[in-house]
Amino acid sequence: MSDRLSERTEGAKTKFNATEAIIENFCRPIVGRERSDLLAMAEDLFDVVLSGAVKIEINQSHPLKDAAEAHRDLESRKTVGSTVLTG
Repeated sequence: MSDRLSERTEGAKTKFNATEAIIENFCRPIVGRERSDLLAMAEDLFDVVLSGAVKIEINQSHPLKDAAEAHRDLESRKTVGSTVLTG
């Protein structure tokens, strides 16, 4: 985990709180943000996911060639959780 989240608390080292990090970084609008900020936020997000603090469950997947079907399923609310298109 990078130290950026700890540094944001005025230099004091704090225990990492995944929920606070998500609220602080990932729920803010991204329009008008600098690329470096977006890259730092993405790195923090992947650090949280890779640490196991957040689990991403993939409930259904579709081959890329079936993207239209996947989209129809999403629109008609036939899906629950994450849907992934596979190559």
